[in-house]
Amino acid sequence: MTSMTRRLPAVLAAAALSLSLSACSISLGGPGGSAGPGRASQAAEASAPEQGGSADAQGGAAPGAPSSQPSPSEAAVPGSASGAERPGATAAADSELWQRLKDTALRRSRSEGGDMTLQGQQCGYIEGDIATLTVAEDASGGIMVEHVEQLTVKGSHVIVMVQDVGRVSITGSEVVVAWVGRTPVVEDSGTGNATVAFDQLDEGLYWTCS
Repeated sequence: MTSMTRRLPAVLAAAALSLSLSACSISLGGPGGSAGPGRASQAAEASAPEQGGSADAQGGAAPGAPSSQPSPSEAAVPGSASGAERPGATAAADSELWQRLKDTALRRSRSEGGDMTLQGQQCGYIEGDIATLTVAEDASGGIMVEHVEQLTVKGSHVIVMVQDVGRVSITGSEVVVAWVGRTPVVEDSGTGNATVAFDQLDEGLYWTCS
């Protein structure tokens, strides 16, 4: 089971709608407590995938065509996660919340800079650089990512937490994207979605995957 608790400002109330994932329970509020102002609760049921699962309904990651990694000499610019400067990585290393969630993620995988597509139910952490991360229409659940140039979320009932991301495109519904570093360029054509800085999430946020 996956449990989450987080504080959301009123503007994110739309993202607190009920989720229907299988075996994942995500609550917006304090653990064991009632929801307060600016808080809401949502439930999700999602079956956690096996380690190293394939890119199917079991929640695998399907690598796409490889792409070259950014050169360390490239300067980072607003709306970009490339370059040697990764403010999100630095902040995440000092974030007790990020480290705790990372340590309790069910699945672990690594990208070496290519493209990746996530399908099925998710409850995991992706290390490394990703050129383009696509969360497919059949994907659901929660995912933590380190460095992404382009994040595209087509699925619904998804929570994505990322250290550094350049651009975010959302076409699904009831999606939450939270970033640690600079504010990315966001395009949202879906419904009931929320984009927010990671430091706005409650320090009491938790998930347990089993």
